Amino acid sequence: MERLPDAGLIAAGVAEELANLLGVITGYCRVMERRLPAADPNAASVQQIQAAAASASALTQRLLRFAQEPPSPRVISAHALIEDMRGLLATLAGGHVELSFDRVAGPDTIRIDPGQLEQLLLHLILRTREAVSGGGSLLLRTGRRRPSPELAGELGLDSRECLVISV
Repeated sequence: MERLPDAGLIAAGVAEELANLLGVITGYCRVMERRLPAADPNAASVQQIQAAAASASALTQRLLRFAQEPPSPRVISAHALIEDMRGLLATLAGGHVELSFDRVAGPDTIRIDPGQLEQLLLHLILRTREAVSGGGSLLLRTGRRRPSPELAGELGLDSRECLVISV
């Protein structure tokens, strides 16, 4: 039984080291991307390296979650979290995906573990990047909506208005 906490500590250490290395790789890719003309055949290779680094980054996040305590939901501002991640999300989207945001006016508080929402947003961006490898756009929109009675029953929700994040 004592091996699980040890495994968590090892996973956290490995994830932190990988995150540092991936930060260096991603940084050099950004420098190369700025220096290379768009028509340069090496530009596609740089984008492939960035995509691989983004996938590896998602893996390090999984390792860190394995090492952490169970999720601890709390009330947060979804807009503030998204705004804090804007730069990272744009970087992960790459130069070929135009990323834009449309925020609903009014209350944006939700009860969630912030790490889970971050993970969700990272996965959305990474999957979009893979899906539109030839270029495209992604609109991340927040809104408020009441779930249908069927959906509320299926998910165990009440009929209160919810914050919805859509792509």
